[in-house]
Amino acid sequence: MPVKMRYNKLPREEPTSSLQKEQIGIWSLLFYHWMTDTFKTGNSRPLQQSDLLPIEEQNKTRTLTENLQNIWLEERNACFRGGKRPRLWRCVAKILPLLEIMVMVLFGMVGSICAILRCLLLGVILSNLNSNKGDKTVMYVSAVLMAVVIIGGRIFQQFRNWMAEVMGQRICCALRGMIYSKVKM
Repeated sequence: MPVKMRYNKLPREEPTSSLQKEQIGIWSLLFYHWMTDTFKTGNSRPLQQSDLLPIEEQNKTRTLTENLQNIWLEERNACFRGGKRPRLWRCVAKILPLLEIMVMVLFGMVGSICAILRCLLLGVILSNLNSNKGDKTVMYVSAVLMAVVIIGGRIFQQFRNWMAEVMGQRICCALRGMIYSKVKM
């Protein structure tokens, strides 16, 4: 009989972080202020389980796996009744919250608009530099607006990339959990 290899589950301790009690704001998210205590602790000593922030319920592997398995069973039953073949990609698409997808698409659109605005503002600046009667105030306002557009576009791009990474990790955890639940040990 083969020996079962299992990992030892870490004992769950309550996090000691003070940030758990307070709401994380936009500036905290932008500058990763919510991780400052963890970085300071990790700099002074090795991190322990109690030093880390808890995982939200929606991001836990067990929750994601159970959700994907339930959706897969529904898909499989519906396809067998209809005489079709079930598709895993449809189930994976259903575990992602529609609101988060829409926000990510919106952030992508804002990033595209910012890229177009950068080009337009640069055109205004260059046309004012080339003309003999160029208005200096329009040029300065365009330069300031260009800086604001660049910074805003980068912030939206950062959030979009972060949300895509979180969604990818959710999909990865759900699929791994589903595979591991099917493997006989």
